[in-house]
Amino acid sequence: MSPDSFNNSIFLARQPIFDNDLNLFAYELLFRNNQKNESGVDDINGDKATSQVISHTFLEFGIDRVLGNKPGFINLTRAFLTGELPLPFKTKNIVLEILEEIEVDEDIIKAVKKLSGRGFTIALDDFIYHEDLKALVDVANIIKIDLLALSEQELIEHDNKATALQIISELQTPNISITEIENLVKQDISLSYKLLRCLNSAAFALPKHVNSLKQAVIYLGLDTIRAWATIIAFSNVDSPVSNALLNTALVRAKMAEILAEYFNCDPEAAFILGLFSPADALFNKPMEELLSDLPISENLKLALQNSEGPLGKLLMFVRTHERGSLTIIPNSLSIPDINRAYITATDWANTSFEIIN
Repeated sequence: MSPDSFNNSIFLARQPIFDNDLNLFAYELLFRNNQKNESGVDDINGDKATSQVISHTFLEFGIDRVLGNKPGFINLTRAFLTGELPLPFKTKNIVLEILEEIEVDEDIIKAVKKLSGRGFTIALDDFIYHEDLKALVDVANIIKIDLLALSEQELIEHDNKATALQIISELQTPNISITEIENLVKQDISLSYKLLRCLNSAAFALPKHVNSLKQAVIYLGLDTIRAWATIIAFSNVDSPVSNALLNTALVRAKMAEILAEYFNCDPEAAFILGLFSPADALFNKPMEELLSDLPISENLKLALQNSEGPLGKLLMFVRTHERGSLTIIPNSLSIPDINRAYITATDWANTSFEIIN
C-alpha cells in the first residue's frame, strides 16, 4: 500500500471508556481501515498508523473537538515509546497505552519511566501478569485487563496478587503520610472495609467509632495504621495456603517484636521482618525478587534474604523455635522469657486473624 492510499484509507474514531458507575471516564482513540472493521496495522505500518492518529487528532481535527474535556488513550508503538519518533503533544489529558505485544526489555522500561517522569499517564493494555512486566506494573497508572480472556478463578488470582503486592510495597515507603495510606487503601474496597472494621473492633478499644484513617491516627498513631494496613493486605492474597501462611507471619511478627531488644533490634523493624518472612511462599516468588523493588532498609533485605545481621539472627531464632529447636540463645534471654513471648504472640495472632477474616 502506498503512503497516499494508506492516508486515505485510515479514519479516526473514539471508543468510550466508563468507570464502575457507568460514567464516561475517557475515550480510546482508534484507527480503522475503511475496507473492513479492523485496524489494518501490521509490523511494517504500525508506526505510520500511530502517526496518523496523532496527526489527525492534534493537527487536523483538534484535540478538544475529539476528546472534549476527557482523557484520551493512545496506543503507542515501540518507536514512539523509546523516542525514535517524537510525541508531538503535551501531557494534559493524554494516556499513553503500552500494547501487550511490545517486547518488554530494559530500553522499554527505561523509556516508560522517563515518560512517566514527564507527567504522562501510563496504561498497560490487555494485561496478563508475568515477572517480566513487574517493572511496568510499578510505574503504570492504569492496568487494562481483558475479562473475557480469563476464567473467573484466573481473574481473581491475577488481580488479587498483583494489587496486593503493589499496595504492600507502597505501604513500606519511608515517611508515608496518612493521606497516601488512605489513597492506597481506597484502591481495594475489601482492604478499606476490613481495616476500618478492624480498627473499630474491641481489640483496639477506641473511645469512639472512627469513620476514617485520619480519625484513627489520633488514637493509634501512623505506624500502627500502616502496620495493620499491611497485615490486611497480606490477608487479601488468595492462595491455597494463604491462611496458614498469614497465621505464621503474624506469630513471627509479634514474637520478633517482643524479642527484638534481646537481639539489639528495633521492634518496629523486627515486626516487619517477621511479617514478610513467609512472603516468598505466599506470592510464590523468590524472596530476592520480591524484595528487589520493596522500599525497606538494606538491613531488613539482608536479614530476609540471607539471615544477615542482628535482624537475621532474630529471624533465624524465631524460625528455629517454631520447628521445635533453638539456635544460640542470648545470655539475657531465659526459657521463661521465650515461652511468654511465644504465648503472647500466638494469642495476638489468633485474635488478629479473627478480626481481619
